Amino acid sequence: MRLLLSAIIALLAAAVILPVTAARNCGVPNIEPELTDMNIIGGRIARPGSWPWHVGLYRKRYLHTTRWNDSSQFCAGALIDQNTVVTSAHCLIYPAETIQVHLGAHLRLTRDKGEEIIDVQHYCSYPTFNGGNVDDIGIIKLKRPVTYTKTISQICLPDKNDEIRISEDEVYVTGWGHTSGYLSRQQSNELKQVKQHIITKEECRTMRSMNVDKVICSKHDLGSTCTGDSGGPVVLERNGHWQLQGVVSGGPPICGTPDWPMYHTELAKYRDYIDRYRAARDPVNTPGLCKS
Repeated sequence: MRLLLSAIIALLAAAVILPVTAARNCGVPNIEPELTDMNIIGGRIARPGSWPWHVGLYRKRYLHTTRWNDSSQFCAGALIDQNTVVTSAHCLIYPAETIQVHLGAHLRLTRDKGEEIIDVQHYCSYPTFNGGNVDDIGIIKLKRPVTYTKTISQICLPDKNDEIRISEDEVYVTGWGHTSGYLSRQQSNELKQVKQHIITKEECRTMRSMNVDKVICSKHDLGSTCTGDSGGPVVLERNGHWQLQGVVSGGPPICGTPDWPMYHTELAKYRDYIDRYRAARDPVNTPGLCKS
């Protein structure tokens, strides 16, 4: 009996320790990214497995056994724990049961070794999202927890008071988005990355008259995001850990237009929303938490 009691206590302790350990090790890839200034549009391929929190959102109806239709990947997201993905609300337009999340993927069209594909339990768009780039954030609950591996792990979240230091911080964006800014439908099959320069909110308002209070704006001098990159992680490294500072929200109708900035939802402004979602026993039916 004493041995059985000891075993139960050990299992309960492990259940508590594992999430804490994962949180402490967030944002530390097993494979170091190769940091460059190359752009996603016509830019450099990422080192496979070096952005292990990047996930792809796919339409189920396009799925084949080992190869996917070229139009099946429609958005991206960021893994923040074993059950949860953060993305853009404008990506969450299809019924949850028709979406699958690809984790640990480098290739867009063929399944990688170690890639996990998990169905969606439900999703939760920010309650006041009405299209556009304001409140463009959503949360996806996976149907089962993902197992962390060399190429799958979570990104750290910022504190709600975090701010990007314009002159010091360098942010990177990853994606399989379109590789031409002139309405081309050509997407990259391999995951790409781009370093972006963040501009002040004042400069962003001068370029485009819009509400950017909870938006990170970036310019195209080092490269651009494009269609297919939406919802993808916008990250920076602090104290040896990568943090999710934003998710790709939008930009100019023709990608790369220099006088029209790119917009990313600022995660620190929505930390309370994410914490409320994680704490809720039934998030989708919690009043005021998810868009109905």
